[in-house]
Amino acid sequence: MQVVEKRRIELIEVIKSAKNNFLHQYLKEMIVNEKSKISNEEIIDNFLALFFAGTDTTGNMTRVALYYLSLYPDIQNKAREEIIKLASSRTKSTNPVDLFNSLTFEDIQNLNFLNSVLKESLRLIPPAIEVFPRVAIQDIQIGDFEVKKGDFINTFFIYNFSNPEIYPEPNNFDPSRWMKQIDQQNTFNFTPFSLGPRNCIGQHLAMIEGKSMLAYILLNFEIFPNKNQEVVKEMKIIYGFQKDNLVYFKNRSQ
Repeated sequence: MQVVEKRRIELIEVIKSAKNNFLHQYLKEMIVNEKSKISNEEIIDNFLALFFAGTDTTGNMTRVALYYLSLYPDIQNKAREEIIKLASSRTKSTNPVDLFNSLTFEDIQNLNFLNSVLKESLRLIPPAIEVFPRVAIQDIQIGDFEVKKGDFINTFFIYNFSNPEIYPEPNNFDPSRWMKQIDQQNTFNFTPFSLGPRNCIGQHLAMIEGKSMLAYILLNFEIFPNKNQEVVKEMKIIYGFQKDNLVYFKNRSQ
């Protein structure tokens, strides 16, 4: 019994001290379950995909939101007031850090206007503008386009995002459009995270991270556009701004 108990305690300590990250979990599953083994190359591909999807895209989404908030002080103030109102129900402190720390996970989820700010940012400048590559399984005629079996087909859903029949005045930054129950709420009209069973597995995390970052910044700073910096959009790995330093911040406590 003493030997069994000793080994049990040792195993618990090993589990507690083990690194709890994506790569570790993958390797652990491979060791424990031989049927789920994948190659090292597949692990690297999956790791890089999740690393890219979880950093660059979220960062770009937040960056775009900050830029548009700097251009529209009224929208910026409305987003800030929503955060302060919710945080003030949690704490009597008016300190920005205390206000932010008082917010729960559920509170972040319930910041509806801030959520609309992010969705409008994703509509105007989505990090990925094409995520539906497919291979035609048969010959087909689509309007003036003749598609042959085996042709590689892709769709640029950013055109949907600027369709005035779906989004009135599509070039305007208008988060309030997402506060209304109108046609653009149709799943197929707004797909920055793709669609279907193979859509972005981190979309909900990305929105929570984006709202958390914006909430902290809005509580602590006012955001202004850098009028000395040229605004140019470009398509590299992701779609976004070519240059940095598009905004500057002023501490609200000063």
